[in-house]
Amino acid sequence: MQALSLELIDSIVCGLDVPSLKACSLAGSLVRAPCQRILLRSLSVRVADGPLRYRTSRPVNHIAARDLLTQSPHVAHYITHLKVQFMSVTVDTAAADIVEELLAKLLSVRYCTLRAGDTVNSGSVFNWADILPATFTDFLSHQQLEELWVDRIAAIPLPIFSQMLGATRFLSMIYVSLDALEDHTRSTPLYQPSVETLLLNSKCDRVAEQLCCPLFKSYMTILRHLSIVVWVSDDLHGPFLSSLPRTLRSIRFSFVVPYTTLILPNLSLPEVVSAEFVLPLGLIRPEYMNPIVSFLAPGVAPVLGDIIIANRYPMNWIFPPPELAALDSALEAHPGSPRIRLRGTFFHDEDMQKFLSCAQAGMPRAHQAGRLFIEQQRDNLKRLPQSEDQ
Repeated sequence: MQALSLELIDSIVCGLDVPSLKACSLAGSLVRAPCQRILLRSLSVRVADGPLRYRTSRPVNHIAARDLLTQSPHVAHYITHLKVQFMSVTVDTAAADIVEELLAKLLSVRYCTLRAGDTVNSGSVFNWADILPATFTDFLSHQQLEELWVDRIAAIPLPIFSQMLGATRFLSMIYVSLDALEDHTRSTPLYQPSVETLLLNSKCDRVAEQLCCPLFKSYMTILRHLSIVVWVSDDLHGPFLSSLPRTLRSIRFSFVVPYTTLILPNLSLPEVVSAEFVLPLGLIRPEYMNPIVSFLAPGVAPVLGDIIIANRYPMNWIFPPPELAALDSALEAHPGSPRIRLRGTFFHDEDMQKFLSCAQAGMPRAHQAGRLFIEQQRDNLKRLPQSEDQ
């Protein structure tokens, strides 16, 4: 074994399942570290009152997590995936000190999730200052984050928001809010822009408005992928969408509530090659089709290569929806000759074939031009598709 290089050992253990990794980690010092690096790369912590038992399928208590890293400090270097879930509206001083100590031990986190509440009480939103230590800025500055997910946390301080925008390539903000709006006269960012992918919920209070301010617009200068989860019928994102940078390559709108409308402003997205609209309940209705057709208007996205209409549920059409005719005409008139991809969940091949026949009847010109495709929905709808053109 000593003749094997570390690179070869790493490549071998990467192909092992969990039981094999556990067995190999006990075989000797040469393979222990590579196996532990895989077995212990994820840490899920629940900040809650009372101890929680160690279970591979459940998060551990913050006290147990702190003790683990104190007794085995080398494990901290293995942890690349961190999830911290706050179960109480406020964190007492003792728990806050433990969370602060825990975060200070971690130096190699690449994927981080901060979530308030649990799946049972999904409506809970906690204030940032009540659950996270002030030294969280130190934690952010010590990591090289690839992804940061922030869920159900309110009143995020603007300095923290600025640091988030300069600390990760992928930023997701769901049910969050900022504590105030920045002075619009300031235009010098505190950090270098790093966010290339932004996932934003329409219920994020003040976030879209803040990103329109001169200071925060500078953080969007390298944005390439944008996803917006649409919950309410309004055009609150109009100013934000109007100020999107020219670097944007793909965009997604996910409708959650049936019959929700989206009003798109006059857009100019010269580099966008992929636009996706995720619809609820397998519905094709005017309130969904209007923004799709308007996105195909001349000058909005002249190099658009794919327009995608996706769905989380089966799309069982008996007759072609009449709204497809307007989409067919808009596609024919578009200078980029984009492909139309209809994605749904199909349990049987015959279901997909029936759906294809309806789509071909409803969009005969796109079908004849060879630009109509029916696909099984396999993508993670929380992530943006990476176009082949990119």
